[in-house]
Amino acid sequence: MFLKKIEITNFRVYYGKNTLDFGRNLSAEGRNIYVIGGLTGYGKTSLLQAITLGLLGKNASLLAFDKTSTNIDYLHRELLQKNFSKTALANGEQQMSVKLIFEEQRIELVIERKWWFDDHGLLSDEELNIFKNGAPLEIAKGVDQQELKEEFIETKIPPHIAKFFFFDGEEIRKIAEKDPSGAVVSGLNSLLGFAMLERLIDDLEKTKKDIKTQTGSSPTKSDLLKAEAALSEKEEEETNILEDLEDKSREREKCKQELELVKAKISIMLGGDVSTTQNQIQEQIEELEREDRTIAAEMGKFVGDLLCLSMPKTLLRKLKEQLLGELTRKEWEGKKSSLSPQKVKIIEGLFGKTAQQTEPPLLPQQKDFLVCRLEEEWNNMFNPPPEGMADTIIHIYLTQYDTQDILNKIDDISKQTQQHLHSRIQKRNEIERKIQELRERRRRMTTGPEFQELSENRDRINTEIGRLNTEMDGLQRRIPPLEGEISSLKKRCTDLERELVISEHGHKHIETCKRLRETIEEFMEKLRNRRVAGLSQKMTEMYKTLAHKEDIVNSISINPASYKVVMKGKDNNELPDGSAGESEIFALSMIYGLAKISLRNLPFIIDTPFGRLDSPHRDNITTRYFPVISDQVIIFSSDTEINQKWYKAIEPHIAKSFLLEFDGRTKTTTISENRYFKFD
Repeated sequence: MFLKKIEITNFRVYYGKNTLDFGRNLSAEGRNIYVIGGLTGYGKTSLLQAITLGLLGKNASLLAFDKTSTNIDYLHRELLQKNFSKTALANGEQQMSVKLIFEEQRIELVIERKWWFDDHGLLSDEELNIFKNGAPLEIAKGVDQQELKEEFIETKIPPHIAKFFFFDGEEIRKIAEKDPSGAVVSGLNSLLGFAMLERLIDDLEKTKKDIKTQTGSSPTKSDLLKAEAALSEKEEEETNILEDLEDKSREREKCKQELELVKAKISIMLGGDVSTTQNQIQEQIEELEREDRTIAAEMGKFVGDLLCLSMPKTLLRKLKEQLLGELTRKEWEGKKSSLSPQKVKIIEGLFGKTAQQTEPPLLPQQKDFLVCRLEEEWNNMFNPPPEGMADTIIHIYLTQYDTQDILNKIDDISKQTQQHLHSRIQKRNEIERKIQELRERRRRMTTGPEFQELSENRDRINTEIGRLNTEMDGLQRRIPPLEGEISSLKKRCTDLERELVISEHGHKHIETCKRLRETIEEFMEKLRNRRVAGLSQKMTEMYKTLAHKEDIVNSISINPASYKVVMKGKDNNELPDGSAGESEIFALSMIYGLAKISLRNLPFIIDTPFGRLDSPHRDNITTRYFPVISDQVIIFSSDTEINQKWYKAIEPHIAKSFLLEFDGRTKTTTISENRYFKFD
């Protein structure tokens, strides 16, 4: 497969749409290397992560050699939310996407993933689309389209294979330096798809333990017989209760029929006259009592609303006198207040500066005397005060209109109270008289011995019906708990029967699990052994190719029993652990060997290719590793790795170069095509 183009949108530092166009496949011309340069922090690792996420989705977490995840969904969500462009989120955008365009045997394959986020940057939805030669991937109706799309990608690029082609060189070197044998075993397991088989082995062991646990505490046939006996006893008890209920129901029905007959005889004895029967008399009494209660309630409301204002009479009379006095005083003071300006006007008209004067003019003493006399006479007009006028106004909050309205209300209440109460008291007396007459009439009708006997029979039957109702209620209450016990016992019997079957077949199942595990482990061992020789050969070839003449490694072998990696020198003796540089050469050789025996032709993408390698090793990797590892090699490098020297060394194999340029102001990276670092 040849990766033609990458389009990423709003992925970490890549804000907006960014494109890497690798053009056409030039491996036939010997140009298979694509160099992407960028300083640390400019987005090389982010670009690698975008490729793996866009290609593998959740399965991208399976690329790591040294760890496995028990919660892929959680890690996938967290990784996507971490990678969503902060600039896009700040600008209110909600979509991130990665599109990968491949070419395989003249077929263009497009894999596009889109993710949507809410206003807080939390993942809300995702979508996977696959196109072959521009047409959507054909998927039968009625199946899980998302699942089938993921399975289609896995057939092209299995996650356990992809880790040999898309990786961070620094990560691989650390693993190889820490535990070379473990890295090889992990790589072989991934290559051969042993993770699924190992999970199957674990499931078989768990199943075997579960069966042992169940059979270890399995019930006996005696337990089942006891449970069945208890069930039979409870079912018999329920049957007896239901039969007893049926008997009592028939007895109650018989009592009801007898009661109706007694009531009919009583009705005939009373003459059958509706107006004179005991029931009708009782209905008339109840009707009169309801009327009496209504009148009493009406009187109570009347007393509460109105009567309190008329009692006691002395207080009501004093209130009326006070209000009348206040009304008189307000009228008297109102007249004085309204005429007072006229007094001032008269005095001013007679004695003011502009008033016409007599001849000879009045002396000042004479004017003062006349003014005093006018004021005395004016005051005498309002004295003595009107009869009945209040000394002071107590109800200062009342206007004259309010006071008059209250006086009218007092008069109305005084007139209504006596008439209202008198008529209703008479009505209640009349009702009481009628009730007494009806009761006496009923007593005279029901004093005969025959009627007394019928009444006693009626009471006896009613008592019997009440007893039957009580007993039936008690029986009914016993049924639900009993049904619950019966249901539990039935389930217990069913469970015991199933457990007995499990107990009988448990040992057979355990033996089957054991044989299956042995078969799987034997298959895994043979398959590993078959691939170990090929891996050892490929690793040795590449290690020798990459090593410089001072290196003393003659061969790399893998023990088929323990899978321990053994490096031997020219004297065929085992060598001690190598230097950091040798560990890196070992890691790259291991990746090369695993990639080759995988028999897959995929793009080879590596971030941080050189690490701590010295100059001779870098020279060998540049000229002897990258050109042969794959038909398409994509290298993410800083200016200190593929520098001027190494760039020039691989330049004949370079099909295209790209430069990642970071804008410190916007915190975003752009991709420039056909550019690389400028060297002095």
